Amino acid sequence: FGAGAQVTVQTLGPARTPDAALGPQTPAVVLDSITGITTGDVLLIQDPSDDPGADELVVVTAVTPSTKTVTFQEPPRRDHPASSKLVKLTDSAETTTLGAAVTAGPAPVVLRVAAIGTIKAGSIVRLTEGATSEPAIVTRLATETKLASPLVDPHAVGVTVVPVSTHMTVRAQWPGVWGDALRVTVTAASIGATTLDGPAGATDTVIKLASAVGFHPGSVVVLGADTRAVAAAVNPVTRVVTLAAPLGVSVGSGAAVRTQEFTLTVERVENGRVAESERFDRLSVGAAHPRYAPRIVGSWAGGRPSESGGSLLVRLSDDAPDAAKLRPFVDRLTLYLSGGQDDVAGVDDDAYIGQESEDPDDRTGIQALQNEPAISIVGVPGRTALEVQQALVTHCEIMRYRFAVLDVPPGSKLGDARKHRQNFDTTRAALYYPDVMVADPFGAPGDRRAVAPSGHVMGVYARTDMTRGVHKAPANEVVGGVLALRTALTKGEQDILNPLNLNCLRDFRSENRGIRVYGGRVATSDQEWTYVNVRRLLLFIEQSLDTGLQWAVFEVNEKPLWDAVRQSITGFLDTVWRSGALQGTKQEEAFFVNVGYDVTMSQADIDGGRLIVEVGVAPVKPAEFVVVRISQKTREAVA
Repeated sequence: FGAGAQVTVQTLGPARTPDAALGPQTPAVVLDSITGITTGDVLLIQDPSDDPGADELVVVTAVTPSTKTVTFQEPPRRDHPASSKLVKLTDSAETTTLGAAVTAGPAPVVLRVAAIGTIKAGSIVRLTEGATSEPAIVTRLATETKLASPLVDPHAVGVTVVPVSTHMTVRAQWPGVWGDALRVTVTAASIGATTLDGPAGATDTVIKLASAVGFHPGSVVVLGADTRAVAAAVNPVTRVVTLAAPLGVSVGSGAAVRTQEFTLTVERVENGRVAESERFDRLSVGAAHPRYAPRIVGSWAGGRPSESGGSLLVRLSDDAPDAAKLRPFVDRLTLYLSGGQDDVAGVDDDAYIGQESEDPDDRTGIQALQNEPAISIVGVPGRTALEVQQALVTHCEIMRYRFAVLDVPPGSKLGDARKHRQNFDTTRAALYYPDVMVADPFGAPGDRRAVAPSGHVMGVYARTDMTRGVHKAPANEVVGGVLALRTALTKGEQDILNPLNLNCLRDFRSENRGIRVYGGRVATSDQEWTYVNVRRLLLFIEQSLDTGLQWAVFEVNEKPLWDAVRQSITGFLDTVWRSGALQGTKQEEAFFVNVGYDVTMSQADIDGGRLIVEVGVAPVKPAEFVVVRISQKTREAVA
């Protein structure tokens, strides 16, 4: 039959009883009544056995009224007892069409129909195409289900498919596409397993166990084959468990009793391999249980993940009704999380600038950095909108002790870079050019991606601070992780950009010196703060003194305090000087500290609660240029 053939649902007439068993050797049978049966009718043999495939169809070729005999076109293919019934089939008003062609053969045929309607397992349908017509018994109704995500493992034909209900929802701890790489496996487990010490009635709310080990308030208790209840209280001494509700069915003494818990395994998969894994055993869905899953793993409530929790990857939300918690667990279920969104399109310049607020928790974007007092270097790699960069510079000026590392717009030519530099005149920022080329982590092997240099330059700042000190200019330093520069600059281009205080990155690989940061100037017109290391050294000293002198607040503003402050500052600056950060061969050449009445303070200052200290330092400056003068020397006469 081809696609579009008519499929008609059959209705059943009154049952007729044969006078003998039916089988391959019975081409005809005597019925108790042949009323309404005529040649060409189709009869259904209803076999009394439990086998769903035992029923069979036969076609009537002759009817003998005198003997009530019905002759079949072909005898039945299998044996049927005399207690079987024969039923005449007639067309109903319900019809549909074949969705795909079917062919004859010994194997079971799958019919795809346009509409299921009332068709179910056991229904009889008649296929009609032109003059050809044939009845068929529906032994199984198969439906197709579209899955939201691919299956993790292959499954053979005939595997059992059962509907499941949600006990809890697993969410990635933080939103984003990264969460789609999380593979979650739930395995059914039990903490407690014992037997009933006495029968339990349908109305009972108290049961006694042979052992109460592993049973806790909140435990889902499974009695016998599949009777479930929630434990409201457990007495480990008497082994008595009080249930939250009556059992509903009777369970005999000695029946198996166990608790229903599960094991949660979370894996972060990268390139087909597990990069990170977590496992939590003996978890329960009962809120009163000591191993309540959201409390152990971490919860998700009010649209936010909890800060507490044992998992670094996921959080659980308990949004299922209590009735769902009494349903059985799947023995093992493995799924990937899905639906993660990075919301890259929603992260615009305004998101970076953020919102200022008196309440620290309400600050966003750059403004939220005010909540982190330990930061000394800030940047927004790749964000070159003036509004964002100026907001970052303003933030550094407000926070006093911070320094910003800025980029020129990506792909800028030399003229564009010079033009962008003119937007800044600040002692708390430096600009770097050009972009750097790095390996593309999201591309094919060998692919490269141009990125802003500020992230790499901040790494150079941090490395120089650790190895040499903040007084060393973060320049003539190798930039790690860089494959090339987007624009190759020579000394000629640097001679144009350096006087503008626009710092260059240079490629010296032809001289076996790698790729280096080759500029260390502040984006300012103030000659006193030309160099990055000088500015950052003074910021470091100011912040250290500010922090280190907090002990003096509310002390008596008199000579003992002044002497102690002078000694404290002198000791700190002496350490700075000896590290090579200050000029001079003597301490007095490197710095001075003044404090006292009629020296730095008047009586009005003292009355106003002000302790004023004057500190002067002589920072070292970098040798930015190497100048070699060469002159000719002739042989001199010797007397």
